[in-house]
Amino acid sequence: MNKKIIVFSLVIMLAAMPALAYADILRVVPTDKEHTGMAIITEATSELTATVTANGKTVADVWLVLIVDQATYAGLNSITLSGTDGPTSIDTSDPWSAALTSGRLPEETDTHAVAVPTPYPGCTVPQTNYQVAAVISQMSQVHEDVISVRYILVYGFDWVDKQNNRVFTVTVESSTRVNMLVLGQGMEGDTAVLNENTPFSGSTLMVPEVGTLLLGLGALAGFALFITLRRKSQKLPL
Repeated sequence: MNKKIIVFSLVIMLAAMPALAYADILRVVPTDKEHTGMAIITEATSELTATVTANGKTVADVWLVLIVDQATYAGLNSITLSGTDGPTSIDTSDPWSAALTSGRLPEETDTHAVAVPTPYPGCTVPQTNYQVAAVISQMSQVHEDVISVRYILVYGFDWVDKQNNRVFTVTVESSTRVNMLVLGQGMEGDTAVLNENTPFSGSTLMVPEVGTLLLGLGALAGFALFITLRRKSQKLPL
């Protein structure tokens, strides 16, 4: 019995470690739904906010990951960005990815980036990229027929912190439909590559982070271990 509890406790604590090491604090959310909305654009023009959730933390070199479903891309004329520190206009002549149905995005060293005003620095994987299947699942909430997506990386902001949110506007011109997911990556601390990324949702209340859940289970397992050892030292029945 004791060995089972010890092993369970170790498994929980080890599982929680990656979530603790990569507790992302960067968010990109709809401006009018900062605490609950996913950054999915379904209208021609949408206003988003880039922010940081922790006091005293700064995320630098924020890149935006613009993802569209294949139907949106098929009719895409242009994407206009207003309020960012990077490119102001993107179209299908820029280096979009191929249509993806599996794998992860972006890549550790990625060529699907608009190198204005600086080349894409790369990111840590898999901590700061996304499963394509998960992206498709999110975008299928808007249109059930999503089976593939394309993405492009654009420079967003020199820096963002909790006291200095960055509000920006994305305008999508497509002759078919608009279904775009906007995610973010950035640098926090001493790093040469992007080590922060945004979750699909801006909510920190409705859906607990995996690390929070694991920590709670770890605490319960640790308490159970303490009680077991205490009873053993006192020679009390379990």
